[in-house]
Amino acid sequence: MRLKGLGAVLLLVAGGACSSEAVNPDLPESTEWVTENSPPYPVGELSPEPVVRIGALEGSSEVEFTGLVHVGVLGDGRIVVVDRGPNEVRWFDEDGVFQAQAGGRGEGPGEFLFPVSATLLPGDTLVLYDGRTQRLTAFDASASLVATRQFQVTSGFGVRLGGTGDGGMMAVEHRMTLAMGRSEYNYARDSLVLLVPSMSTENVDTVATLPGPESVTWVAYDGDEPVATRQMELPLGELALAAPTFGGAAFVRPGDAGLSFYSLEGEMVGHAVRSDLQPVPISEGIKGRFVAKALAEVPEGGPPPGVVEEEVEARFALLAEGQTVPLFDRILSAADGGSVWLRRTVLPGDEALPSHWTVYGVDGGIRAEVQVPPGFRPTYVAADRIAGVETDGLGVEYATVYSFGIR
Repeated sequence: MRLKGLGAVLLLVAGGACSSEAVNPDLPESTEWVTENSPPYPVGELSPEPVVRIGALEGSSEVEFTGLVHVGVLGDGRIVVVDRGPNEVRWFDEDGVFQAQAGGRGEGPGEFLFPVSATLLPGDTLVLYDGRTQRLTAFDASASLVATRQFQVTSGFGVRLGGTGDGGMMAVEHRMTLAMGRSEYNYARDSLVLLVPSMSTENVDTVATLPGPESVTWVAYDGDEPVATRQMELPLGELALAAPTFGGAAFVRPGDAGLSFYSLEGEMVGHAVRSDLQPVPISEGIKGRFVAKALAEVPEGGPPPGVVEEEVEARFALLAEGQTVPLFDRILSAADGGSVWLRRTVLPGDEALPSHWTVYGVDGGIRAEVQVPPGFRPTYVAADRIAGVETDGLGVEYATVYSFGIR
């Protein structure tokens, strides 16, 4: 049920100007509109089999991937991928036949050292961000280099790009907080910064600074002097998620089941809520899953099991009493900026099960609930296509495209 009209958000979106002023990260008491959602919801369906699946364990180097960052679909059906392993961008036709490549390891124009994010803009321009050189690089649909621009941020490896649907681009920076307490494990609250970079100038507008996920800073001391630090995730800590949308951004506040919408002026214009999701307590069984995962990931010659278990328990001890499992753990915006996809939290041990996504429109209404195959990580969604990275049991990566529809 919509409590206030859509006209308000459309008016703000149409304004489109960027502000360099950050906003108060606290949720305002009032917004332009609130949308209340309740079941039943429409069902979104992926095709039973991929439309295109590109990749191989062995064979031509053009179809071997070793670190796919992004898989997208161009307007004519061609497919573009960004592969971090060789630091390359590759283009394929609609049937998955290799056509062209660009990039390569280096610091020259059109080269990369560590691409962390990419997005497709109108006109099939691909823009990617290199977290190591802190540089934006744009290629057109013919694989030609269009432009490169420096984009300096506090944490280059925490940047995610997305289009705003009106030809613009936004970056979400996960800015980590270093908490130098006297304990070995120290609680921290990170921030998410919404930024509007430009491919024509090196100016960057800050739209908003929002409360980010909870994290942990590990500190080792020699007497009173800190000698080493390491920033770590807080298992099942409050998450915050943000992604660009048409003319603004969508934001999941820490500990909130709702979805907030911000304009490019940094104002919260709307909020979507739903009544059918119940919080899940963090049980000892759930904690045990994280311990088992940490033990399974210890390399040969690594710390003994007791040390690993103590580390996980020490981080869990930083959670607030009564804290529950975050409802969502991933966010993805559609290529046209007209919808936002949120993934229900996947706990350790559930990776072999289908994941469940909720699709919101920019009016806050739930458009569909979607089940996504296990091993598939979406990186691009459009009205009738969903593309992403598929990983098989051997760890081989595939650039995969499904058709998509809502019934």
